[in-house]
Amino acid sequence: MSLQQYLNRRYMAVSSILVVVFIFLISFMNWLGMDDTTEYYMLYEAEVLTEHYKPYSPIAEFDSGVKEYYWGHAGLPTQYKVLMARKPLPPNRATLITVPSGYVYILPYISTHLDITFYVVHWFPLDEFAGNNERLRLTVSGFAVGLLLLVLGFVLWSNRRVSKELTQFDLWLKQIGTRPLSNPDDHPLPESISFAELKASSETIINSLVQQAAMQRKQAQLLQREKEFLASLSHELRTPIAVIAAAIGLMRKRDQLPEKEQKVLEKLAKANANMKLLTTTILQVWRKQEGPAQAQTFDLTEAVEAAVEECRTYCRSELEFELAVTANQVMHTDLGLVSIVLNNLLRNACQYADDDMVRLTLNGPC
Repeated sequence: MSLQQYLNRRYMAVSSILVVVFIFLISFMNWLGMDDTTEYYMLYEAEVLTEHYKPYSPIAEFDSGVKEYYWGHAGLPTQYKVLMARKPLPPNRATLITVPSGYVYILPYISTHLDITFYVVHWFPLDEFAGNNERLRLTVSGFAVGLLLLVLGFVLWSNRRVSKELTQFDLWLKQIGTRPLSNPDDHPLPESISFAELKASSETIINSLVQQAAMQRKQAQLLQREKEFLASLSHELRTPIAVIAAAIGLMRKRDQLPEKEQKVLEKLAKANANMKLLTTTILQVWRKQEGPAQAQTFDLTEAVEAAVEECRTYCRSELEFELAVTANQVMHTDLGLVSIVLNNLLRNACQYADDDMVRLTLNGPC
């Protein structure tokens, strides 16, 4: 059963019960309104009879035992006089009086064209007029209130069930979010959750997490292969770099090159040193290891000036550098890594400079 179907059925049931209660209460109120209806008919009878009959003339009772008519107070039977003595009756209003055998309505009718009071009496046996019974009214009222409380309890119970399942679903989500999933059955949905929408959502989430875990494993494998490749590359590059360094050292010892070629040899030596530093750095980074004696204290300004001098050896001759230093920057880190970063920045600046000027500014902590 889906959550939507569950709520629709419950609220349709609540609506139906409320409609039934409303209709019942309207009917009951209409039943209780019979007092006003009785008074209306008694007034109508009094008007019609006083117009067609002369005072003190006998009136034919067409509903004997239920409706009675009397001219003047003296014409009333003794029992009615006793009742009226207990409770004064307002004119032209029907008054309900309870007697052991039932209920009696008495309406004293006074008209401007009459010099006598005309009495209309309606009798209702106790069994047939139980609607006016106060006990019945209280019973019906209590039943209506109880039914409304039952409806309210039903609504609250339905909301509690929905809230409980949503809370369990939220706890389940938090639990599966703290652990990797490789199989959909690793953390099943609680059996207490029965709504189809929550089950479908849980299946989607589980499948997504399983696919994500598979992708992470695949990514980790690719990353491991990349690390192994870079490590192998770094090791393999060390051999030609060492050969080049040995050749440069041999040529320096012989000291047989002209001055111009000596400058070229120095450029070659610096490039080889940078290659060696890059190779070592790459190997350390991918191994997540620190090189021996990396950290050292140096002046960043001097490091920048050294990088600028090195940059001059491979940039175009017309390019000029402008260095602005507002404070000496003392750092304690790996100078080799800093040199690599500075060389890359300067190389890019030389390559993309619009004019023949490269400006460097050191004015804050690094």
